[in-house]
Amino acid sequence: MNMQTIEMLQLLTQSTGVSGAEEQAVACAANLVKDLGETYVTPLGSLVCKVKTAGPEKPHIMLNAHIDEIGMIVTRIDKKGFLKVSRVGGIDRRMVLSSPVVVHTENGDFRGVVGSTPPHLQQGKERKNPTLDEIYLDMGFDNKEEAQANIPLGSIVSFEGPMANLKNGLVCGKAMDDRCCCVSMIQACKMLKEMDTGCSVTLMLSAMEETGGEGAQTAAFGIDPTHSIVMDVTFASAPDMSKEKYPELANGPTISCGGAQDSKMFRQLLETAKEHNIPYTLEASGGNGVSGTDAAGIVNRRAGIRTAIIGLPLRNMHTPVEVISVEALDHAANLVANFVAKYIR
Repeated sequence: MNMQTIEMLQLLTQSTGVSGAEEQAVACAANLVKDLGETYVTPLGSLVCKVKTAGPEKPHIMLNAHIDEIGMIVTRIDKKGFLKVSRVGGIDRRMVLSSPVVVHTENGDFRGVVGSTPPHLQQGKERKNPTLDEIYLDMGFDNKEEAQANIPLGSIVSFEGPMANLKNGLVCGKAMDDRCCCVSMIQACKMLKEMDTGCSVTLMLSAMEETGGEGAQTAAFGIDPTHSIVMDVTFASAPDMSKEKYPELANGPTISCGGAQDSKMFRQLLETAKEHNIPYTLEASGGNGVSGTDAAGIVNRRAGIRTAIIGLPLRNMHTPVEVISVEALDHAANLVANFVAKYIR
């Protein structure tokens, strides 16, 4: 395993950065890229790093991954002091029950768990997967007054999911979506810093992807690049998912094509992968080809930005136990760096 990659994954995934409240994760990422170039945070919370600056006549590529994670928000406190919540971003509610959580407030962080009815008390009843409206957070408070004194309504809730090493170079934890791609893009920028390039390079780690993509849309408008590569996680094959339809975790990144994605950049990414013996899986997208990623809000900014999408296969998406391959992450970084150095001139 690449220990630098592991260390960055550990730091970034264990930082808190629920959509709309990404400050801690952004500060962590800013520290990781401080030697790469000038950094700033946009009004909506995205992190921008100017890695390389070429002349105004040269092309300018923006490398993007989103830094926010899914979470919840406190909406009500019942008379016994239990917290009611709503989602922030898409949540796989099958994985929510009994999950440890952290509620973040100005008074500090409070740990709790998602409560659930024991199966012993469900006998004879129809068992169902409760909606988020039906669950509660158990923080240990005795009553509503104690809870209200500590937890304001609107407090952000994050999931706990410690990073763990699995067999065969796999790791799991919370917020791999999309911090693993943030790490991959940072690694690509570290490589590009030392390579002969003929373009400007800007790293943009976007806020709010899980809630609509406003962070990438506004940051891209301000950066105004000629090209962009968006890296986001994609569904990896699992026991209940077809290997023919979904890529294997360890088979490298996916290179996407279709719809509004730039066909020339797609072909050049394929050539780069073949030239440098980088494993990959082809991922063809229907419709406009950019839905579900920040590419949807980047490709149509200003006069239009030529955009390509690279995917990193991930299992258990939108859970606290997301699984990725570290080797695939490093392959994706190599693909991006070598593509930019050769073709964006």
